[in-house]
Amino acid sequence: MQVNIPEPCAFLQRIAPLFEARLADSMFAGLSRSLDLDLYTQTLRMDFSDGKLQQVSASQKCEQPILSIPPRQFIPLVLGGRSLEQIAETFPDAQAHTPWQLLVDVLFPKTRSFVHTIY
Repeated sequence: MQVNIPEPCAFLQRIAPLFEARLADSMFAGLSRSLDLDLYTQTLRMDFSDGKLQQVSASQKCEQPILSIPPRQFIPLVLGGRSLEQIAETFPDAQAHTPWQLLVDVLFPKTRSFVHTIY
């Protein structure tokens, strides 16, 4: 996938209503906690309060991630082009950590997508 997200924190914050709707329609409605996403070179922390995304921040330190994924594979995951399971077939180190698999699938489901190419 040749899409670049230069400011992942700003992008995730911008699509906060999408995450909030996905949580509201799941068993995680009203989630209040910080979720660390380990992208190896940086950690993205998503802070939720009562099911609302309050803040997304980046740091170099990751304590207990819910997800570890190569940075270039995070883009197709967050855009819905590939599921975590599909990504893990090629990148076995991409994984949702126990017990967070279901939450990762709720936040980042595979969706219908169309990739337009000029080739």
